[in-house]
Amino acid sequence: MHDFEQIARDMAKLPSVADMDMIVNDILEKTLSIVQADAGLLWEYDPDSNQLYCKAYRGIAQEIALSLRLALGEGLIGKTYLRGTPKLYNSMDEIRLDIGDFSAENRGAMKMLFGNEEINSAYLMPIYVNSQIECILIVYRAQGNRPFLPADIETLDVFSGLIEIALANAKGLLALQAQMGNLQKCNSLYATLTNYSVNNSGISSIVDELSGALEAPVAVINRMTNERHPKNAFEDANLLAELAQRNAKNGEAFLVEPEGRAKSYAVYPILAENSCLGYFIVNAEDTESPLKRMLLEVGRMVLAVEFSKAQSRLDISYKRMAQSFSELVSANSPAALSSKSSELGISQKANYAVLIFAFPPDECGEIQESAIYRVIADIRKELGVVQKLTFASQDRIIALLHLQTTDRVGALSRQIDGILSCMLQSEGLPLCAGLGSTYNGPGGIGRSYHEAEKALSYQLTRHNGGLMQYAQMGIHQIFVNLLSDDAESFLHSVLAPLAEKSENLEATLIAYLESGYSLKKTAQSLFIHPNTLYQRLKKIEDCLNISFDNPDDLLKLQLARYLKSYYPDASDGNRP
Repeated sequence: MHDFEQIARDMAKLPSVADMDMIVNDILEKTLSIVQADAGLLWEYDPDSNQLYCKAYRGIAQEIALSLRLALGEGLIGKTYLRGTPKLYNSMDEIRLDIGDFSAENRGAMKMLFGNEEINSAYLMPIYVNSQIECILIVYRAQGNRPFLPADIETLDVFSGLIEIALANAKGLLALQAQMGNLQKCNSLYATLTNYSVNNSGISSIVDELSGALEAPVAVINRMTNERHPKNAFEDANLLAELAQRNAKNGEAFLVEPEGRAKSYAVYPILAENSCLGYFIVNAEDTESPLKRMLLEVGRMVLAVEFSKAQSRLDISYKRMAQSFSELVSANSPAALSSKSSELGISQKANYAVLIFAFPPDECGEIQESAIYRVIADIRKELGVVQKLTFASQDRIIALLHLQTTDRVGALSRQIDGILSCMLQSEGLPLCAGLGSTYNGPGGIGRSYHEAEKALSYQLTRHNGGLMQYAQMGIHQIFVNLLSDDAESFLHSVLAPLAEKSENLEATLIAYLESGYSLKKTAQSLFIHPNTLYQRLKKIEDCLNISFDNPDDLLKLQLARYLKSYYPDASDGNRP
């Protein structure tokens, strides 16, 4: 018998062999040498076919043995797999009892394999790896050779433990080699993509390289500019709308299934400082392998750097525009105005108007930050050559519009309404806008800017969405910058005395003013008799020490009625 310790040492070296076929063949050869068996077979389970197949064979008619397929529970091998424990057969009669269920095909193959030769002794061992049966090992001695002795079985049982260790180590080594190969591929891709980024090759080059590495089409959507890479990727409006409404703050990938498409897509948000700047999109089926998921993360990491660089470039550009525009608006001499307008490419004879956008103050700051870039992209796309300059300044988006004629404002306002409506419908984000009047030459830009600020302030303080044109504000132009404390103080001084009375005098006064001083209409709206109304009006005059025949008193009351609609609680009796 061979030196058992030497064989154990040889078995310990098996994990250094990367080819599993070589490992199982070595296992068979060493097993046969240990117990001086005539032949041996190593069987594995195939989950796809739900059958056992011969992985390796040592003995005669090897090609026949390797072609065998057994059902679970069929023959010695199938029964050992289900039983999960070793078994010794010491005669052909015992063996025949457990092979009587062979299929006709397998019975014929076994006849070809063994002919008239009979087996004198056979021993089957299930080999476990990580508590799961990895394979079934069978060794046998032909008739004329002595049966396996208890010492042989003891040796084989010990040896099966070495086989388990060898297979476990080999599988672990193969898994490690696969992981190392994956890491090498990821490192290579990272080096290539980083080189593209350093050389400013552009996002399209990165996307092309990723598609090649993944062997699958990928697409990138830039939320700052609404650009797509490739340009024809994902033109489905429903998909883009669903992406826009996602609040992807944690960076976790998610699945989308657009209507009318058989495929689902895995979407990887591209974040920079917790702000979603874009999406990296692949077919969901192309994310199933660990390697592809690792490559996707490498691509997303490089794209995040690329998008962050693009965001920084935009921010720098906006700051420069904002500074130049501020100097233009505040220019206090013709020379300074001419110099700054020339620097910005502003014509001395063209018509200009200023448009300002802002989100309501209660909107989420993180959403605003990423949405501002998209609003600017939409303005430049929808207004085209009309917009001369468009930039962000703190929480405002300012656009200098170049109009050929002053009657262009009507069509322009409809385009602006379209931008506001699109942002609300696609992303659920309300947006306010104020438009100043149109003036000829750069000298009127500052005035239009201040008008646009007032129109925007009117929308924001009254929580109105949409566009307000300064020219359409009417009397609101006078009160747009009135401080709320001043307005409430005025209302309290005028109407507070009425709130202390029990005859609904304040409501009566408001109804009388809104009716245009008509006793009949007022009485009808309050469902009271004209005489009752007349008595209440006299009480109001006495309480407020005013006369409805005095124009100054009427103006004060009408102003109070106007402000009351914006400050409904200002006239209660609790104000100090």
